Amino acid sequence: MAKACTGTKFESWRVAGKGETDSKDFSTANFEVYLRQQFPLGESVLLQGLLSYGYFGGYENNSSDDRADIAWSQVDLELSAGFRFSNLRLTPYARYTNVDGDIRNDQGSLSFELKDPYSYGFRFDIFLEETSFITIRLQDGSQSGGYLNFVRQY
Repeated sequence: MAKACTGTKFESWRVAGKGETDSKDFSTANFEVYLRQQFPLGESVLLQGLLSYGYFGGYENNSSDDRADIAWSQVDLELSAGFRFSNLRLTPYARYTNVDGDIRNDQGSLSFELKDPYSYGFRFDIFLEETSFITIRLQDGSQSGGYLNFVRQY
């Protein structure tokens, strides 16, 4: 079954510069559209594909008059396999992320992209109900880290 969804969110981002003092903090909002296709291989195993497009826009978190604006588009392609046991699901995945953006201020514009567009990891889902769950995600590669999400699907 294919699911097409949209979403919005507000986030804080740090864009690293060449040195410690070149890093900038931004507040952003985004709009994202994605299509997720699931291929069940049995009661407890399924393959999934995800294609998404997002647009992000925001501003630098400082009080000066020359604060910068940031905008970028992002395309994600993800392949995963989910293994469900009772109310738990383990999902290894691989993801490709393409980012194209720029930072603009009074001095001009600076383009940026991800150094490494590939990431991979595991998601652990704990189902509270059929449509609500807690996700713990451990990811390496691009945007590496640990993430905790509370999800409700409608």
